[in-house]
Order: sequence, then structure tokens, then C-alpha cells
Amino acid sequence: MLSINDTEIALRLRSEGAILASPVISLPIIDNSIAIADSGQEEEEEEDMSHEEDYRVVLSLIRSREFSDMWARANREAVTRDSYGEMDMPENYSEDELFTIITALRRRFSTEIPFANYIISTSESYNWFSATSSMQESLRFLVSQAQAGSALDIQMSSILDSQSRISMMLDEFLSVCRRDGIDIPYESARAILSGERSPQTPLERLLANFRNLSIDIPRYTGTRISPSLLEELHDRLIDGVAFPIKPEPRPRIKERKPSILDDPDEAIDMICRLANARGCARAIHPIFCSILISGVFWEFYPLPEINAVLELVVRIIHYHQVGLPMLAFASFSQLSESWEQGTLTLLSVPWSYLDLRDIPDCGEGFDATTHFASELKLLEYEIERLHDVVARLKLNDLAMRHRLEENQMLNFRQKDILISALKNRGMRFKIDEHRRLHDIAYATARQDFLSLHEMGFVSLEKQDRVFIFRPTEKFFSWMSQELP
Repeated sequence: MLSINDTEIALRLRSEGAILASPVISLPIIDNSIAIADSGQEEEEEEDMSHEEDYRVVLSLIRSREFSDMWARANREAVTRDSYGEMDMPENYSEDELFTIITALRRRFSTEIPFANYIISTSESYNWFSATSSMQESLRFLVSQAQAGSALDIQMSSILDSQSRISMMLDEFLSVCRRDGIDIPYESARAILSGERSPQTPLERLLANFRNLSIDIPRYTGTRISPSLLEELHDRLIDGVAFPIKPEPRPRIKERKPSILDDPDEAIDMICRLANARGCARAIHPIFCSILISGVFWEFYPLPEINAVLELVVRIIHYHQVGLPMLAFASFSQLSESWEQGTLTLLSVPWSYLDLRDIPDCGEGFDATTHFASELKLLEYEIERLHDVVARLKLNDLAMRHRLEENQMLNFRQKDILISALKNRGMRFKIDEHRRLHDIAYATARQDFLSLHEMGFVSLEKQDRVFIFRPTEKFFSWMSQELP
């Protein structure tokens, strides 16, 4: 909890021009408009008395049990204006007065967001937040679970290859597409993202481009986020994609104030500053920076199209760059959609996105604390979900391997083929690679695949005079039936 000197609070309240009003007393902070007394000595005496009275009033407030409890809670957790109705009020003060006083004090210890707020109900442009103790605990939890070398990272690496990891992002990809005004059928998206088939339409081409770009993520983790890199990533995503009608993005906020970020160049520069921790962004935790980057892409559309899809790519790169690769697999956009639309039922968050319409304006700009606290809750939920997914995949993987190993119809080389297919549904096998791996004759390697093809476990096609084998849905269905 922050410790505050009594005198410092008194001076802070005076500098804010606060009015401590009650049905009994109304003691405005002294201002320079008070009429000059006839006598200079009388004026000084009156000012001294008024100052002492103000000082006693302020000390009485901050030393009260009710105010102490309110201040402790505001530093412990994100508190909305509505929460003040649940607290005991100091005598002679209203909820609005206490909300204004505590907000003014919290702002003193706040972290500045490096662009002005665009919330239409706020009169001041200052954009800020203060990380409460519970938010700091959330950050520590997320870092411990999502960092490279964590138990979650190690377990996922042991079960899934890079292609399977990309397939895990299907729902998140569809979510960012919706933000961009693009709707793609689920089954088509699954087939392309898993590599089961080649793209046949422009939208499927976008999926294939995202898949290929995701495979190349390690290439970009050592590169600073810059306007030229954003342009390169955008060009790779739209390569071969021709939209018959330009998609209409779906903003989170229906009505907002004009912002400097409405200028695409300014928005792109802000994304780069946040990603590279430049300027006052150095004081902001990388997870908060990532959240802010998402907001710039989702609200201001600095590129002509597919801003949300590009945001997902940048998010993946950024989390790898700051050493938190597991957060790249969090379905942040998908869960945020429910939160933004007021349909979130999976967990409780401290603030409703729909409350943007009713934010009380107490002259302190936009306090984004409850906003960040809610988004941390979304990420915590996603990390817990990833643990569940990995645990389930591990059990399934062990059960399937056991069933394959016990199967008498397959030789050990064929079992290796099918175990690889379990790790990567889009796996492509070639006879010559199989031959070199096991140091066997070409005819033996070929027969391994042909036997699996006769069972219906792999498909067969020819590309450039080379036979390509892929696992089939029949194989995965058969394996699912074999599970206990």
C-alpha cells in the first residue's frame, strides 16, 4: 500500500482546488479571488485561521477509519465508481466527493499512457493507470507461467510441434478476422491452418499466408518492431489476397473523441514506441504495452486493411521478444470480444466495457486502471485454459502412443509415422525421407506407406514426381475410438 504523508495529502487536495463540502460545513480551499480585507493584518489572520481549519478538516478525513479503508482498497484492487456505494463513507462526505478525492490522490502515483485518451465523456486528455497490488500479483503470475522455460512452455514443446501450435490459434485468428470485418467458415479455416489442403479462395489465401508467417516467427524475434517491418508483415499477409469488397472493420468503441492516432503515421509510430519501450513506454510493463498495441490496431486502423490480423502477428512477435512466448497462444481477442459485448460469462472482471458510456468525469482524465485489471483477468484465464489444454493433450498423446505401440498390425516404423501424425495433423511424409531416417531400402520404405494407405490411414498424392503422404481423418477417428 502506498504511504502518504498527511501534510502531502493536504497540499495535494489544496492544489487540486478540492471542495470538502457537507450538509454541515462548506470549506473551499483558499483561492486568490477572496476579497481583500480592509486591514492587511486582519486578512493575514483570517487566512491563517482558514488555513488551519482546512488543515484540520483534511487531517480529520485522512485519519478516519473509513477513508483509510477506502484508500487501502483503492491500492489493493481496481475500484470502480459503483464500488463506492459498497463502502462506509466518512461522516459528512458524499460518494462523489470521496471518489474525486481518492482519484486525485491515485493520479499522483500513476503511470502515464503515452497518448491522450479518446473517451468522449472525459474533459481532460490525460490518460493514466496505477498498478494495484492485485494487478502486480497478476503480472507476476503471468510472467512465471508464460516465460520461456516455464513448465507450460516445456510441456507444450514436448507435445506439439510448430505446426500444431499454429493450429491451436484457429479461434483467435477467426476472432481478429471478425474485427477486420472478415468472416471465414470454421472448417475451411481449420483445414488451411492445419495444412491439410491448399488455399482455394482469396480468404483462404490469407489463412495460408498467416500460417506461413507464423512458422517464420523465429526469424523476426531479433528484429525491432519498425514501420518497415510492419509494412513487410502486412505485405506478406495480403500477398495474393484480393478482396472483392473492402472489409469494413468493427470498432470496439462506437463514439470517441478525435485523436492524434487517427493519423496512420502517428498510430504506427506509437505501435513501434510501445513495442520497443521508447519514451514514457519504458515505465510500462511489456504486457500492458502489448494490450495498448492491440488497442491502437483495433481502434485506429493504421493500415488499409487486416489491421487486427496484423496485430495478432505483431503480438506473437512482441511476446517472443520480451520472453513471454506462452502469452502468444492466449485467445486475447476472442475473450475480449465477449467482454466488449457484455456477454462474458466465463469469469468475473472488475469493469464492464459497456461502462465506457457512463464513466464519471471528475477532472482527472481517463483512469484506465480498471480497464487493465480486467484485461489481466482475461489473460490469467487464458493461461489457466492453456494448462488444461496441454494436460488434456498430454493424456491423449500418452494414450494414443500406448495404443499404437500395442497394435500388432503395424511395424515400428509405421508406428513412428503415425505418432508424428498425432503431433502434427498437417504432417507431410516422403518416401525418401523415411528411407534415410530408418536406413532401409526404398522399396521397404515405400511399402510402409502403401500399407498405411490401404488401411486408409494416409492419403497419397503426387507433386513434382514425388509421392506425398498425409494422415487422414479416418486415422484420427480410429485413434479417437481406440481411446479408453
